[in-house]
Amino acid sequence: KLETAEVAKIRGDERHYWLDDDPLKNFPAVRSGSLKLCDSGDSWGCGEAAKSFRLGLGGDQDYTRAVELARQACGAHNNDACITLGSLYETGLTIEPDLQSAIHLYKDVCAKGDQLACSQLGRVYTNGPEPVRNYAGATDLFSKACDAGEPAGCNNLGVIYYYGHGTAIDYARASALFTK
Repeated sequence: KLETAEVAKIRGDERHYWLDDDPLKNFPAVRSGSLKLCDSGDSWGCGEAAKSFRLGLGGDQDYTRAVELARQACGAHNNDACITLGSLYETGLTIEPDLQSAIHLYKDVCAKGDQLACSQLGRVYTNGPEPVRNYAGATDLFSKACDAGEPAGCNNLGVIYYYGHGTAIDYARASALFTK
């Protein structure tokens, strides 16, 4: 019952569930329930279990297991899992960092209309090494994501204007974006 109830909470607030430190959340039950769903062939469950292992919520942090589960779910066209996998490729904590694979995953999911993926891609364009750095492309991606209501897009666009990455510093615009 605990697993079912907690998994239902994720389905209601999927992206924010893992960000919130609400003490009433039962992360071990979510991990267990997600793994059971994954074992039954549910790619969504695999993706959620990957997040649990990546973040260390519900048990030990295990990047190798997170990569395995995210690959499985992404291969089944679960967009959130592809974003998780992109993040794991980008950081390369237990695998060789593979920025090009991360970019490919973010581009693919962004093209499907997922604004968080667009924001992640823009972040790579902002923070990546010189061959991938593209402030104009990042600004466009962040603007698109922010206009669509993605908070990360607004925040990251605010950072662009705050620090003047590829544009003039504009503290007023940055402040408005941070507030939004």
